[in-house]
Amino acid sequence: MRCETCGQAIHFVDDPNRRCEDRWFVWRADGSRDDAILIYADSAQEAAEAWADESDAFGDFEIVNGDDPVVAVQDTDCGVSYWVVTGEAVPQYTASQTEEPE
Repeated sequence: MRCETCGQAIHFVDDPNRRCEDRWFVWRADGSRDDAILIYADSAQEAAEAWADESDAFGDFEIVNGDDPVVAVQDTDCGVSYWVVTGEAVPQYTASQTEEPE
């Protein structure tokens, strides 16, 4: 089950100590604040990284391919900080046992 507000996995529905992570608005600094997306995260850095993950999830992988954008991260108190976001492609390989080829 996931929280309807932040999407975080909920293990105990009636946990009185559970809280959603902080809310952050994140957008490309060379873009418009109107393009900001809402990210739930524990810190501005984590919000910038989550923005990058979501941004590259559309399949073009601009950040992984070397476009290191500066993003603006705004907390709910209206403070804005700026972060350079970088990424790297990490190859992952798997092997499955098979019969000897003929």
